[in-house]
Amino acid sequence: SDKDLGENARITYAITGGNDGNFSIDPYHGDITTEPLDRETKSTYNLTITASDHGRVPLTATAYVIVTVLDENDNSPVFNEAVYNVSVPENTKEG
Repeated sequence: SDKDLGENARITYAITGGNDGNFSIDPYHGDITTEPLDRETKSTYNLTITASDHGRVPLTATAYVIVTVLDENDNSPVFNEAVYNVSVPENTKEG
């Protein structure tokens, strides 16, 4: 937020570092959105966000945002063989 009035109070937001194209920022509200992320590809992103006012002498502030991608069970189980043969004695206990 900016306590100034007029153009000095109008703020524009930008991602100025750490973005490889997966993130976008609304320049007027600062809301950050993302493309689909995959933890197996990259688990952490370090973004630099810059806010600038529109004063005659623009002032800026910087914030660092760390995004940690949580794992999701998105890989199906795989059988390596088409058929498995198993022998079990008839007197085997349950379990």
